[in-house]
Amino acid sequence: MKRLALLFLVFMSYGVLAAPVLRFKCGDNNFVMYVNASMTKQAVIMNDQLTENSATDQYPYGDLGDSVVITFDVWGENGGMHNHYTTVFPNDSKTIKQIVQILDADDRPRGDAIHKACTGM
Repeated sequence: MKRLALLFLVFMSYGVLAAPVLRFKCGDNNFVMYVNASMTKQAVIMNDQLTENSATDQYPYGDLGDSVVITFDVWGENGGMHNHYTTVFPNDSKTIKQIVQILDADDRPRGDAIHKACTGM
């Protein structure tokens, strides 16, 4: 519960949380994250489509330091290969970063990860 309260405070500091909604843009993709009233569950919408396996946590993320990290997956039409999104909100910065990794059906990386800079909306 403490992490989720911190998540709420971090999003408030970004000025992108209105009620339980977070909006951000990475590259050509628009994202909306909804959080329930008790802040125990979340759903991430990418370009008007629901993503899967969304999760939120807080931990040090490489050289970005302590961060709130949102992860979720977007699967292809036939399953199997999918994109795993990791969106990082560093606690001491307004910079939002996203890493997209293509994974196979066994969650093994395929190719190099794509790094994107994001903005709050």
